[in-house]
Amino acid sequence: MSAKEFCEFIFELRKAFTTRSAMAEKWPWHRNTMIGYERDRLPDVDYLYAISVETNYDFIELIKKRLSAGFLQLPEDVELPGVKMADSDNKEVIQKNTTQINDDSMAPTILKNAFISIDSTDKELKQGSIYAIVLNDQVIARRVQFGLDGDIILLAENSKFMNITVSKEKLPGLKVVGRIVSCLNSL
Repeated sequence: MSAKEFCEFIFELRKAFTTRSAMAEKWPWHRNTMIGYERDRLPDVDYLYAISVETNYDFIELIKKRLSAGFLQLPEDVELPGVKMADSDNKEVIQKNTTQINDDSMAPTILKNAFISIDSTDKELKQGSIYAIVLNDQVIARRVQFGLDGDIILLAENSKFMNITVSKEKLPGLKVVGRIVSCLNSL
């Protein structure tokens, strides 16, 4: 795939889901930058992430296509080092949701207004992982820590926010959206 073909591919993909103006309002790229990406300038990985979020197109596939169009000219079927590719025989599909975080309780890891991707199939809390949780009808992000007596402590990384302790008796009522698998912080 040539650079021009990739840019045309990005254009058609984006156009099927959203306008440039809508993208410019939601993401930190000027409309003219997007025109260049969709005409003849290979986009950066952050823009590919935004396209993946907006279109639900597989991010790794976008990276592979971008690499095949760039200086490396990698074949599209190449396995990327350090990236586990989906097995075609694997019928399990990871469901990812994307939302925006409205506070800075997890700063500096997740900044205010960051877009997060959530694996909604992974709701079993694990020590040290960050989860999206519904609290007072709002999605919040917190790192999980297990207490000594079976309680769960939802840690905020920003010291301006209080940690939340959920007793083991109230754990069944805790609404876990899923594990946060990636985040795109605003510039």
